Order: sequence, then C-alpha cells, then structure tokens
Amino acid sequence: MLKLKAIMRGKTTTDYIKGLVERDQPEPTSSKGYCFQCHEEHELIPNTVTESMLFRIGDEQKEIKVTEFPAQVCSKCGNTTISVGLAAEVESIVEEIVSERINRPAAMPLPEKVSFNTLLYGEAIA
Repeated sequence: MLKLKAIMRGKTTTDYIKGLVERDQPEPTSSKGYCFQCHEEHELIPNTVTESMLFRIGDEQKEIKVTEFPAQVCSKCGNTTISVGLAAEVESIVEEIVSERINRPAAMPLPEKVSFNTLLYGEAIA
C-alpha cells in the first residue's frame, strides 16, 4: 500500500515514509503516569537524555551515545525514565550500523555519538 501511495505522488517509498514521519511531529505534552521512583502517579514532563549503548567487538567494548533520546521526568522527584520498547528498537538500529560498519571490506570507524533524530529520519551518520 505504501509503495502505491508513493508512486501516486511521484516519490520513492523511502522518501514517502520520510515525509510522513516529518509531518507527524506532535508537540510533546505533559501527561499523568506512574513514576517507578515515587511508586505513585504524577505528572510526567517530556525531556531528552543521552543514552549510552555498549557493544562488544572482539575483545573490546565500544560505547555509542544516542543524544536527544526522548524521555519523561517525574514532576515530583525528578526521576527520568525512557520507554523500554523505544530503547530496544534504537539499540537494534545502532547494532545494525555497528555490524554494517565493521563488516565492510574497508571497515568504517564507529561513531562516538548519534542523535535520535538522525536515526528517526534515516539520515547519514558521519
């Protein structure tokens, strides 16, 4: 279905999907949610954090930091939480990047950091 819609608009499927993602940018809003630190329901305020992802390559451990990672902060205690599902998906994407870079004939260096938005929009990673 996406391919048909993309063709109807004269775009590749990838460009069509990128356009959909770019237009789908709701403003982050506070919401009520359960704080695992307070063990109570409080206002959770949108924020971003830097998440470190560790990968073992041979005998070495490499760290890649994902900046601008969406998070929520408890309005009462300040505890920051991230979505486990989102973290797992981001880790999977970063793992693909690591695998692709180390398995090339001329291995490319791994990035020390990458922004969440770069991953979200499928932009090239330096």
